[in-house]
Amino acid sequence: LVLGSYERLLFGLDVTTTEEGFKVTQTFTYPAHISSIKAIAVSANAKYLATGASDEHVKLYSLDKNKESGTLFHHTGSITALAFHDTGYLFTASEDATIAIVRTSDWEPLKKLTGHTTAIQSISIHPTGKLLLSASIDGYLRTWDTAKASCAYTFKLPLPRPVKVCWSKCGLYYAVVFETGVACYQVATGAVLWKTTELGRLVALEFAEINKQPVVIVAGDAKKVVVFNVKKKEVVATFTTPHTTRIKDLSVAFFNNIHILVTCSSDGAIYGWDL
Repeated sequence: LVLGSYERLLFGLDVTTTEEGFKVTQTFTYPAHISSIKAIAVSANAKYLATGASDEHVKLYSLDKNKESGTLFHHTGSITALAFHDTGYLFTASEDATIAIVRTSDWEPLKKLTGHTTAIQSISIHPTGKLLLSASIDGYLRTWDTAKASCAYTFKLPLPRPVKVCWSKCGLYYAVVFETGVACYQVATGAVLWKTTELGRLVALEFAEINKQPVVIVAGDAKKVVVFNVKKKEVVATFTTPHTTRIKDLSVAFFNNIHILVTCSSDGAIYGWDL
């Protein structure tokens, strides 16, 4: 696990299995930035790590060599989102309303995607790497053709202030979390599969495949996790967590044949759940 903090520190945790369950060992603590860390991304096979902060810098690390690889300075606003596609490309987004495509072999920014007029809140790369979703603070969702570095589609979202956007693992669906709710869409038809404003303020979103069923997982101020089955079009699980403050983020990993959901909050607590 890799986590960033408001205190600009980057934490690395190694999770292993034991007879009693799981053992978590802290492997590194590093002052990665001069201001709070706002975005983290890890590439396929955990080869590369990228972090972004309000200092406008993107820091790069080689996890297999456990060393820093460099710093990118191509944005003029706080870094808000980062995403890798496999190990070949890194996508960076900023409050300067632009997205950059960076080649990882030499960390060269190749192209810049422009079109948003306000700060970009979140990005998500399609499993094929051919499409990129981006959501901006003014409520617009853009779909980008990454090969052409051009916008293929612009959509005004149904709710204000999007927080996070995410593709499903199969690439057939995507979801958007807003400060006031969540919406899930089918790509082929554009149909809204799930939309609700009854969960309180949401900030965390992830897709997972559980028993070959795509599910949307959301969390936020209510300190509870809600799981929605996309094909069944119903909420299949809701549980309250021991977090004392809002759930800030969550992630899902397939580990030792178990789907592990990790939640973290501003109180510094991290919890792992067997989905």
